[in-house]
Amino acid sequence: MLYSLISGLFCLAVRLFYRCRHLGIELPIDGPVLLVANHPNGLIDPVMLMDRAHRPVRFLGKAPLFKMPVIGWLMRQLKCLPVYRSQDGQGTGGNQNTFVAVSDALNSGGVVCLFPEGISHDEPQLQPLKTGAARMAFDALFAAPEGPPIRIIPVGLRYEDKSVFRTEAIALVGHSIAIDDALMNTYADDPRGAVLDLTQRIDAAIRDVTLNLDDWAQLPALDIARQLYPAGEDVVSILNVAQAERLLAGEQPARLSSIKRQLVEFKEDTDWLGLNLLDVKTDLGGPSPLIMTLSAAGRLFGLAAVSLVGIIAYAVPYLSVRLVERVKPVDRDVVATVKLLSGMLFFMSWQVLLSFGCAWVGGLFGVFLSCLLPGFGYLALIWIERKDIYWRRCRYALLALHRPKLRSSLQARRRQLEVELGALVRQLENGSRSV
Repeated sequence: MLYSLISGLFCLAVRLFYRCRHLGIELPIDGPVLLVANHPNGLIDPVMLMDRAHRPVRFLGKAPLFKMPVIGWLMRQLKCLPVYRSQDGQGTGGNQNTFVAVSDALNSGGVVCLFPEGISHDEPQLQPLKTGAARMAFDALFAAPEGPPIRIIPVGLRYEDKSVFRTEAIALVGHSIAIDDALMNTYADDPRGAVLDLTQRIDAAIRDVTLNLDDWAQLPALDIARQLYPAGEDVVSILNVAQAERLLAGEQPARLSSIKRQLVEFKEDTDWLGLNLLDVKTDLGGPSPLIMTLSAAGRLFGLAAVSLVGIIAYAVPYLSVRLVERVKPVDRDVVATVKLLSGMLFFMSWQVLLSFGCAWVGGLFGVFLSCLLPGFGYLALIWIERKDIYWRRCRYALLALHRPKLRSSLQARRRQLEVELGALVRQLENGSRSV
């Protein structure tokens, strides 16, 4: 009961903080599952996985977290398991009990999740994996050899801008990793070799669902390509484009440089016009530009008027979170964690104060008003998220009306880039080296 309450509250908070998207295969609704994921965003990552699993998940976390006043209590209520590390100044003997608990959880048909990198980080690529996930899988299998097979499932977590409110957060689930009879036989004769083999398979599986770059400087061009690629709304597209980039970098660096230059120039031109790349894809004709202008303007200003109530009502907790962020700087991989936890504290406390204040001033009407305020706050959230979209649609519709040749030129350039990117990815998928 308490697990469902806490996990539900945190999942709701993360869905409000980010625009969450769940892609890839569906996670099994029963049977033992060992989830393995990258770890770019502190305590947000476990919540993203809880939200995706749709059933209780037991997480592993470093032991010092369990000693923290609030976080430690939450982790115990969520039935998390401690991992003891020498770098934390602790002996590792307690890990034996953790391994037994993981084995019991898996063999009873539960879900266990760990982050094999062992750290939360802000690096552009997957960090070297620890062997714990592989060892736990083998331990569980040997503890119950007649039990159901354990499915090791990779999940790739990607955040558009993890410290920024209402940006995109994606959980991409990959295909399960099989532990075949040959690997089990190898483990019986050479446990260390089998563990290393399975760890390499886990590493490859996580890399298949994550974006691994040599440097963050590569990301802007890839994000532009993702938006222009015909399947640009799917996170798989940016993974495919990244693979194509690595292929071109080794075989045709001049062509890669040319494509990047065209992408950046196109983005700069649309930025100068105050547009988004996706806006250019809109095909407007006849009287529809005028209709779209009026529609977008109506949504922009109409929703703003209604949202003003929510903005005023919740300005204090919003500004309080911003103040905490500035007063206590933290590493980038935990900024969202600090903002989420402080936001939950401030907003819930403020809601209680608002409710009492409204009831005291307005009686029953005040109680009714306090129940409506979260709705106004949600409308304010929608307006903050979409105001730029509506404004750009107004600009593009006006561009279509007054400068149709410029609009046609932008659309032609976009189509050409889409064709080139699509050809690159198709050749990559077909295994062609004639790029």
